[in-house]
Amino acid sequence: MLLLPTKKYGNSWLKIVFEDKVLFTLPKTNDPAKEIYKITNKWYRLFNPQWINPANLPFSCITRTFKYIDRAEEFHHTIDGYYHKNSYAIYGSDPRPPTCGDVVWQFDSDITSFDFKEFSISVDNADGTIQFRSIDAQKIQKFGSLIKNTINPKVTLAPPSEPGDKTIPIRSSSSQDNSCKAIFQQICYEHQSGLKYRAPILATL
Repeated sequence: MLLLPTKKYGNSWLKIVFEDKVLFTLPKTNDPAKEIYKITNKWYRLFNPQWINPANLPFSCITRTFKYIDRAEEFHHTIDGYYHKNSYAIYGSDPRPPTCGDVVWQFDSDITSFDFKEFSISVDNADGTIQFRSIDAQKIQKFGSLIKNTINPKVTLAPPSEPGDKTIPIRSSSSQDNSCKAIFQQICYEHQSGLKYRAPILATL
């Protein structure tokens, strides 16, 4: 949870799109915890309450998870903007493999005339694809006769597309550039295994 985008990351990084048109974005008020992380009644939520405690352990629930969100947000606020005068920064800026900078949900059919934010989930494969319940649509033919059509909309998470270290995008890492004594932007390694490579070790030393 400490790696979730904070208020400092800005607005409009969660996007709902159809083809090349952005239909909806969040956050809008620079409060991702309130607008995204702690909602449970929208399909684009962060947490599915049913997945929080699959083992049915006592005291483990969505409410407890939200308390962790609050603690992470408090931690982010506490350290925001704090840098020692001799701080040095090192981070990945590699476009390959790309890093996720935005969360982009792509619809496979035209749902622009519907309240797509209220769609009901039929199947969530837990791997970036959501199938919604069927919707009865109406279309007007050329000569004025009314026909009914059923659509079965589906959304899929778009693949990552920004430079970074496969975990943190450069637009987040570079926010510290003016606060450090020196910056090392590097390529050819991933966040998790960064200190296994020579370049980041040399920069650290």
